[in-house]
Amino acid sequence: DYWQDLLVVGLLTAIRLLMVGIGDSGFLQLGIGLAFVLGLMLIRAVLTQKTVWLDFGIQSVAILIFWVTFFALGVVNIVTVFQLVVQYICLLGTFYLALKLIYQDNELMVVLSRNASHDYLTGLLNQRMYEADFRQQLAVAKQKATPLSLIAFDIDYFKDINDHHGHDAGNQVLVEVATIIKQISRSYQSGSRLYRVGGEEFNLVLPNLDQKSAERVALRCCQMVSHSGIQYHGAKIPVTLSAGISDFTKGDTQIIDLYLRADRNLYLSKQRGRNRVTVNGTTMVADQ
Repeated sequence: DYWQDLLVVGLLTAIRLLMVGIGDSGFLQLGIGLAFVLGLMLIRAVLTQKTVWLDFGIQSVAILIFWVTFFALGVVNIVTVFQLVVQYICLLGTFYLALKLIYQDNELMVVLSRNASHDYLTGLLNQRMYEADFRQQLAVAKQKATPLSLIAFDIDYFKDINDHHGHDAGNQVLVEVATIIKQISRSYQSGSRLYRVGGEEFNLVLPNLDQKSAERVALRCCQMVSHSGIQYHGAKIPVTLSAGISDFTKGDTQIIDLYLRADRNLYLSKQRGRNRVTVNGTTMVADQ
């Protein structure tokens, strides 16, 4: 597609040069056209999802310029009118194709950028973004002495779900569990961010929420998942979550410090029966 578009652009440019001549005037106008294309490339970041309006706007401007030029020159010769029409059609076609090339390239960059920062299945932020964001939140908590909590979630018996219901069912469980956690966490803290950091593992970062508040969030998430009744092809799949919580203390210097405590508490939740939340070694059953 790119090569076809470039070929058409080249042909339109050649036709325009033939119409205006190869002298100084032709090169000047060609230079103006190329400068316009370069200007479009500088604003490529704003083209996403807006090409229809940009195309409409550029066509309108081109038509306006044509008619202003037409009347300003007092053109009455039909041959001259035809030449002007062909020139502006060529110019408009060149600009349109230039926009198309820029938009296609910009779309690709958006897709690549999203794939680098998001999990393809759930749409959640990935491990790379978790580390970068959490490191920044920890720096803010240390500087301003504000609360910061981390909840590590793990879907119980997820391998059994895949074995008994298939991987498509497992994928649906991942998506629905992620949606539940995200909705509940946002109701407590709008600045919360959820990350998929493993196969069935999720980390929830809660800025400005202390340990007690994080405990309520974790219990509510586990309860909602347990009662959700995830359906797959008419069959109800029982799903539960286990969670481990940690919160920022003065001794924490790296994000691994909080993660290790949360992960240790998560392990205790698993060891003590699953569908549980553990904080500082104390475990609570989610459904109680």
